[in-house]
Amino acid sequence: MRGILCFWFAAALMSAQTPTPTPAPKLSFDVATIKPGTNDIMALAKSLQGGKSPFRVDDHRFEITFARLRDLIAYAYEVPTFRVSGQDAVIDGQRWEINATLPEGTKKEQIPLMVQSLLADRFGLKIHRESKEHSIYALVIGKGGLKMKAAVDSPTPPPAADAADGAANPGAAPGLNIKQDGKGGATIAGSPMGDVKVSPSPDGTIHMEMSRVPMATLIQQLSQYLDRPVIDMTELKGNYQVAFDFPISALLNMVRAQGIAIPGLPAGAAGGGGLPGGADAASDPAAMNSVFKSVENMGLKLEPRKQPLDDIVVDHIEKNPTEN
Repeated sequence: MRGILCFWFAAALMSAQTPTPTPAPKLSFDVATIKPGTNDIMALAKSLQGGKSPFRVDDHRFEITFARLRDLIAYAYEVPTFRVSGQDAVIDGQRWEINATLPEGTKKEQIPLMVQSLLADRFGLKIHRESKEHSIYALVIGKGGLKMKAAVDSPTPPPAADAADGAANPGAAPGLNIKQDGKGGATIAGSPMGDVKVSPSPDGTIHMEMSRVPMATLIQQLSQYLDRPVIDMTELKGNYQVAFDFPISALLNMVRAQGIAIPGLPAGAAGGGGLPGGADAASDPAAMNSVFKSVENMGLKLEPRKQPLDDIVVDHIEKNPTEN
């Protein structure tokens, strides 16, 4: 369970970093090293509990771990993963670690363009854009009005140093402070979402509270547990305090669909990215009902609709990168 919860947070952390689209000329990293990443959730959980972050961007470096090519393409073109299609067997296969050095004066909003260049140069990525109609849930404000509270800005306590990357290495990635409560739950500090509190219940549900959540992150998380993606139509800005409940079975289905290796849990096919629209989500009414109820408690509503969206279609991509 501890490893599964850490995986959920890693996914949330990656989605929380999606920047605002900004047109700019082609840019590239000074140096970029790409190597195979782990598909073992327990190994990832150990890394997280050691204080390492699965995603790091600062003035000098871009580092990411546990990322499929689908995730990297979505990040590079600033779209959700469900809007990336083509070459599924390749883009949902191996996970990768990237450690790259940024050119002097790089702005964070330029990094997706650098990832575009990296994917084209090292993986031979070629894409085209195509408008496709998708079945979606539109997230709107409910009739009773918004019930979520705005986040309270407060300094996040510094995370514990990793034994391997401690004070002797000031260039180490900022870590995560994961504190177990002795009852199967945990509080994760040092994230872009503020404090993340996770509490399992005897009835097989998980209660999660996040103290500083942008709408883009909430949308990404809701989409993972539903049978279709969620599109934000609330027009809400800023960060919010968010709490919701979902069955442990929903979390296991999401992990299985991602093809993640968990002892005792067979990994499923990764078709479609294991994200919105998957059979696992659709076949779990308990998860669906729980998410809908949590959304209602926030003063929000999910409305089923159809909407055309501009997708990224992969025409060509190599299974392995060229040499570092």
